[in-house]
Amino acid sequence: MLTDTQFEKIPAHDIVGIRVILQPEELTELYDRGFSEILKMLATEGIVPGGPARAYYFGEISDTVDILVGYPVSPVAADTLRRGALSQSGGDIDDIALHHFRDMKVFHSQHTGTYEGLQETWSQAFTDIAEAGCRLPANTIGWEEYVTQPTVMENPDDLITDVYVQVCQAPVHA
Repeated sequence: MLTDTQFEKIPAHDIVGIRVILQPEELTELYDRGFSEILKMLATEGIVPGGPARAYYFGEISDTVDILVGYPVSPVAADTLRRGALSQSGGDIDDIALHHFRDMKVFHSQHTGTYEGLQETWSQAFTDIAEAGCRLPANTIGWEEYVTQPTVMENPDDLITDVYVQVCQAPVHA
């Protein structure tokens, strides 16, 4: 269920995560293993995530998905990680890296309900963006922010996921 939408500017931010290209049926395994490995590495370094888990999508999803799963970190934590902590943490996954995103204009919507319903929210977001007269960058980025986690919730219909889609410009309101 889509609950709210808006255009906004997202400030520059850093994500500690794993970026891979895989098939859509491999996503669940990536989420399960990847998020736990990233949390393990951050805990080893004494770093607390700066927000909920996220999944960034680069380009369109087809028979493969270019995806980054991870957690935001503060600028101080990002500086610590840039000084070599990532390469010294060990862990079971070698490809955890720090990813920097410049500030960007986005379309933001919120989905309430199970993950199975997220596709409808994404589709509606792209429709709303087009109807507002916005353009998407040639290589657009979109992401999901998992505001609530299924392990915490008793009812999966109460899960909240924020959906963001990068746009070239926000619409001008008369």
